[in-house]
Amino acid sequence: MDVVVNCMGPFYKYEPKILKTTKETGKNYVDICDDYNVTLKMFELDEKARETGISALIGMRSSPGASNLFVKFCSDYLLEETESVDIYHAHGGEPYEGPGVIKHRIHSMLIDIPVFDNGKLRSVKFLEESGESLIEEAEFPVLGKFKVYPYPHPETITLPGYIKGLK
Repeated sequence: MDVVVNCMGPFYKYEPKILKTTKETGKNYVDICDDYNVTLKMFELDEKARETGISALIGMRSSPGASNLFVKFCSDYLLEETESVDIYHAHGGEPYEGPGVIKHRIHSMLIDIPVFDNGKLRSVKFLEESGESLIEEAEFPVLGKFKVYPYPHPETITLPGYIKGLK
């Protein structure tokens, strides 16, 4: 094999171990991790991965992944200036969710949630006033209006590194 494609969750439990093992075997790597705190750990492994000559693409699904690419494309080619980015995603109603997804959601509600606000990174808590103050209602085309909540996805820590001037 040439590439390891990792879709195994919960990501906070397995992701760094799998990337470390992949690096040790000299294989290229792609994952769909959407845990921001794990993304930070993966960034710490970047230099070591580069030393071995492997490529590691992390967070390559709809969010993060496509969301990062769409925002960067719009910022570079469609907009004169990009000051703010709000990413909402709606899910739920699936007939079945595996234990990895359930553990991921619980984990995400208990950890600090990064919020990039006024050019600075700060943290809020999902179940505390700091997180509740960010709940709002958003209009989704075709679907209607839904409440949206702060959630610890990596776009908050990745996009400011690639789009200058975000507030």
